[in-house]
Amino acid sequence: MKDVQTVQAEKRLHPISIVSLLSHFLYLLLIPLVRGIFAVFRGGFYEWLSGSWIDLLVVFAIVSLGVINWYFVRYTVRPDHFILKRGVFVKKRWCIPKNNITTLSVDDYFWFKPFRAVLLNVDTYTLTANDFDISILIHKKDADCILAEDMTVDARKTHTYRTKSSYVVVLAVLLSNSFAGIILLSTFITNAGKILGEQLAANIYGTLTAIVRKVAFGIPPAALLIACVLLAGWLITFVSNIIRYKNFTASRSGDYLTITSGIFTNRYYSVSIGAVNYLDIRQSIVTRLFKLNPVYLDCVGLGKRRGDVSAVIPICRRRNMKTYIHMLVPHLQPVKRQLKPNAGSIFKFIIDPLWPCLLLPAGIWVLYYVLPNWRSLTVFAGICACIPAYWWMAVRLVDFFTSGIARDGDNFTLRYSKGFSLHTIVIPKQKIAQVTIRQSILQKQDNRCDVIVYTDNERRSSHHCRNLLRSDVYNLFELKEAHDTNKLKNCA
Repeated sequence: MKDVQTVQAEKRLHPISIVSLLSHFLYLLLIPLVRGIFAVFRGGFYEWLSGSWIDLLVVFAIVSLGVINWYFVRYTVRPDHFILKRGVFVKKRWCIPKNNITTLSVDDYFWFKPFRAVLLNVDTYTLTANDFDISILIHKKDADCILAEDMTVDARKTHTYRTKSSYVVVLAVLLSNSFAGIILLSTFITNAGKILGEQLAANIYGTLTAIVRKVAFGIPPAALLIACVLLAGWLITFVSNIIRYKNFTASRSGDYLTITSGIFTNRYYSVSIGAVNYLDIRQSIVTRLFKLNPVYLDCVGLGKRRGDVSAVIPICRRRNMKTYIHMLVPHLQPVKRQLKPNAGSIFKFIIDPLWPCLLLPAGIWVLYYVLPNWRSLTVFAGICACIPAYWWMAVRLVDFFTSGIARDGDNFTLRYSKGFSLHTIVIPKQKIAQVTIRQSILQKQDNRCDVIVYTDNERRSSHHCRNLLRSDVYNLFELKEAHDTNKLKNCA
């Protein structure tokens, strides 16, 4: 009880936040910069040195403004409100009712650990979609008290899921993306070159090229270089995924879901179950083949920043999935399909990936004979280009045999594919913003239609199910046959 009382008192931010607050006043550095330029042109180094007291005065003013700004920023956590006050002359006050907070999260970054500082994030439906409504750097002991107050709701009835270490490795293998790793690697090399000199970046690229030429063994160096870069990118994301999902735990206590994860950077989330928009069982061809089901939640404040966690069950066996979902989000259970596409609609599913599957091999064949000196690279690049196309085709074929819609009380289960992923979405009726029925000329002949269900987070997302019987769709969603046929009846 003493800890909660401490949190309820007005608190200042962690002193480390002065550094971030200084950024608001960096434009004042233009004063010594302009003065220095004029001094050098007029009298050289001694002229500049004689007026350096002005530069020191400006730096002192910037630091003072940062400290004053920090001194007047205060927050209070009460049983029913979160309050933030800031401003010296113009006072600003944010007051967020606890019931309106969808996600309360804490990022314990490893570079802040020596200072015992953490980043507290508060998010609601109301403000910006690009960042958290409130994000402040506070003392770790205060963040622990705030989280403890949320996490001890009905503690006697706590249901917990923990990811096994072996599953974390499998998850990292499946989620690793070569292109994301390449972006991280290139960003690191470029920034290192800017900081330590462009020669360093040139040396890194030159060393990599030299190594590739020595180990080519008849393989075109350009092809091997691409393969090495892809492998390096995959390894980077593999390691980052292990670091992110190690020690993953999800617990439900009363109406709150708490998620913790990470090794070096620890992340803690407290999510109101009533604020969850929908549950997403997201599969690839590989995870479906091995009967592994990652389960995600769509909720304001989850997965907003790079490195954040939005999974409630990162990975589990199919036979255990319903048990874990019942433990953590019991009101969002998927059910079997009630509506599904007819056998004659397979062409509608495969038409999009069919064109690259046909045109890419034809283009490779033409280039193979038009550019004889580049045949090895053409074949390698062609195979790399064909793999995503045929992978997409495989996803669409699985989508044809598994897609559809079902209803269980006020919950809708939608099964469809988007890109290279297969989705099973469970949406409560009250979270649906709009249902659109789309019908082409060909679909009118057999009374078929596409269904697009829209849900609102901070950005609108859509869920597209193809070629279902139109009359059954209207009955399932209780849609009117009048003019306003694309709106869900009684939908908020």
